[in-house]
Amino acid sequence: MTMDPCRCTASWMPIEQARAGGLACTWCGLPWKVDGKQVVIATGELAEKIAAFLTAGGEAVHLGALKRVVYIPPDQVVAAPGRAHIETCPDCHQGVSGSGKPCEYCDGTGWQVWKACPRCGDIAMWRYMDDRTRMHCQACSATWDLTYPGWLAQRLPARLLAAAQRT
Repeated sequence: MTMDPCRCTASWMPIEQARAGGLACTWCGLPWKVDGKQVVIATGELAEKIAAFLTAGGEAVHLGALKRVVYIPPDQVVAAPGRAHIETCPDCHQGVSGSGKPCEYCDGTGWQVWKACPRCGDIAMWRYMDDRTRMHCQACSATWDLTYPGWLAQRLPARLLAAAQRT
């Protein structure tokens, strides 16, 4: 079983998508696929359970590197951008490169997200420990993995992403 790559590190499921049918990434629009077939919520009952979970404030995140969906309970959700540092992309102008195509460095959003240690907030002292699924901060000795809510929160807030998609 292989997960088709998406331009995003993690794909977030909005409440509107928690219904029976195919799922797609809300960042880049590509469908969530496994072995070339779109991921589908098979029953309305399952969709209702996911919608109830999301409505209560939880989040569902697809992690391509782990080939699974992670559900974050409402009491563990960290508001985006978490400890990440966000700045305008230096390689483009509002998401458009010099050649007129969407910028490949910021995925056409116009923003760069610099991930940081979830504990101390340092953007330079953390390193990957293995094949990009576990991280370690040299500044404060914290260790975390891809499913840690403080790490998953380090993304563009919806207000910045929505602004980029309108232009």
